[in-house]
Parts: sequence; C-alpha cells; structure tokens
Amino acid sequence: MSMSSAGSARSPQPRVSGAQALTVPRAPRLRGRPPFGYRASRGPGGTGHAVVPDEGAAVVVRRIFDEYLDGRGLQDIAEGLTADGIPSPSARGCRAGDRTPAWSKGTVRSILVNPRYAAGDGRANGLAPIVPADVRDRVTELFEARRTPSGSSRPSERTYVLRGLVRCTWCNRLMQGTRNNGEHYYRCRVPGGFDRAGQAEHPRNVYLREQAAVGALVSWLGRVWTPARVMRLTGHDFSATEVRHAVHHVGVRLHALPEVPGEEHAALFRSLGLHLAYTNTSRTLNVKVAIGSEGPSVSGALRL
Repeated sequence: MSMSSAGSARSPQPRVSGAQALTVPRAPRLRGRPPFGYRASRGPGGTGHAVVPDEGAAVVVRRIFDEYLDGRGLQDIAEGLTADGIPSPSARGCRAGDRTPAWSKGTVRSILVNPRYAAGDGRANGLAPIVPADVRDRVTELFEARRTPSGSSRPSERTYVLRGLVRCTWCNRLMQGTRNNGEHYYRCRVPGGFDRAGQAEHPRNVYLREQAAVGALVSWLGRVWTPARVMRLTGHDFSATEVRHAVHHVGVRLHALPEVPGEEHAALFRSLGLHLAYTNTSRTLNVKVAIGSEGPSVSGALRL
C-alpha cells in the first residue's frame, strides 16, 4: 500500500486538549458588567474573559426567589438582606471599610424579573442557570397575579409589629415576617446552599407566632412597668424626674393599646429599644427593654 493510499484510508484526527474538552458549551464572553450572581473569569488558555456563576452571590439570588415564593414582600426581603449584613449589588467595587449600601425594594425586584438567571439552555444568553426555570416561571406568575388592576387602589401593606426586633437564638439573625394560615409569624429560614458551619443543629425553619409573642410582651410589661417594680428589678434609684416620667409615659401607652396588634404596638416597642431573642426548643422569648434614653435596662424570659 502506498503512502498516499494509507493516508487516505486513515486520516489523522485533530488533537483536543483536556481544557478544550471540558468547555462545552462554551461560557459566554463578557460584555459589560456581569449581572449580580455572576463574575468575570479568564477564558480557556488564559485569554479573554467569560461569565461564570459566583456561588456566594448565587446563594443570595436563590434566597430572594425562595422568599418571594414564600409570600414575602419586596421590602421585607430587602430589609432582611440588609439586616443580615449581605452586600447588595451596588456594594461591588466599594473599598474595604466603606459602609455597605442597603438593599432596596427596587434592587430585589430587578433580580426577580431578570430572565437571565434561569436562561441556561443556550436559547437566550448561554449563562449557566442559577435559578431553576420552573421557579422563575412561578415568580413571573406571582408578579402577574399581584399586579393591581388599572384604576384600583393598592392594598395597604400589612404591619409586622416586631419587624427588625426579634432574632433567632440559633444563628442571631433577624427573623422575618411571613403569613401562615392567615396569621402573622416570624421565621428564621436557612436557605438552600447557606453556609451552616457551626450551625448543624439549626432547623430549616424556626417560627414564632406574632399574636403569642405580642400578647406575652404586653402582659409582662404591664406587670413590671411601674417605677417601684422597675427600681426593684434594676437596683437603680429612680428619683430622677426624667426616668420616672419615661416609665409613667410608657405605662399610659400600654393601657391605651388596642387588643389587635398593629402600628400602635410597633411604635411603642420601637420606642423602648426592644431587643428580643426567640428559642423555639423551649418556646422562650428573651426580652431586654431600655428605660429612658440613658437609663438601665430590664430583662425577662417569657414562656410562650
């Protein structure tokens, strides 16, 4: 057999490096700033740039989608992310030591309506998906269902009396308001992919019923919130007119509270500098209340 015939019978195969074999489909090239949840990465061979998931931020994106499907409002989600110290998209590029910009309702909405997070099949922009397509579709349906019809008034936002005041004792994160069976609750939820290092015993969800917590708080304050009782609990002399006036003023507001928890309760609790920590295993709400602007504090443990 001649050399020419041998070459035609067995054509040499192109050599494919391991790096080339692993880049199918190929990551999209970077055009402008990557969306939150993705980052720029060097392409194969160290040339050019590609867009790949940034797992640290991707966990946050999935948390936003999950919480919205659980019934959380946009503002509630934003406040929860800020309270947990999670950097917002606008914090990227900030220098170390700068104050981290807070999450906003608009930022949360822009993430929820962005179709790129679930477009990982090559039909849109080729980005690796962060959120399952069915989750994105359910969020889209929710947005449509909650759209206010033209000419109708927007429903007023529900008041969570203890918003920003109660923490979970498992992880010290703020518990977030949610509705369950028509009632207000506070929940600490460990999102999928969240780093649970040192929190192996943390339940997936910790719930605190608002009606039970507020009722116990009002009852406890009613028992202890007199100048004489506060003085015994703290060991301080309340001869100062300012402190005695503060205790009396709170007592008057307590007696004027309506039975149904609402904005009056929220305003009172905020004015007290209230700190709450809930332990679900013992159903105990630990309370710390400030007396006046510079006075001592009163603490208690309420069994719910």
